[in-house]
Amino acid sequence: MTIIFAKFNQTAAEQAMNWKYVLTVQSQKARTPLSPFFGRARWLMAVANDGRGLQMIPNRDLTARFVVDQIIRLTPQTVICGYIDPKSAALLLKAGIDLRLGPCSVPASELIQSAVTLPIPPFAGLAVPGRRS
Repeated sequence: MTIIFAKFNQTAAEQAMNWKYVLTVQSQKARTPLSPFFGRARWLMAVANDGRGLQMIPNRDLTARFVVDQIIRLTPQTVICGYIDPKSAALLLKAGIDLRLGPCSVPASELIQSAVTLPIPPFAGLAVPGRRS
């Protein structure tokens, strides 16, 4: 597996990588667990469709908006996080990204195999910006 530490001036090949998953994690270590905080997750772990590429992106601002912007830029199929606030969830759902919640007590890399069985946030789809109930 190739690990790429994110640069903000990426090459065209790095930008063209198809990402299947993005996980909000606590550190850049291989067996790091999910972060219990969405906006304060220290790193984003992007996993390529072929399972061989892995990119670690530092959360330089430690804000939910930065995390959302980076995830939308990567356009993954699924985001796995330990927690997500309703506003961030709505923005990602509006972008067509599947959301899943996972336990923060298991290495994040182990959650990828069971991503489809992980729960969806209970408020997912209820807080879409611009939509009135």
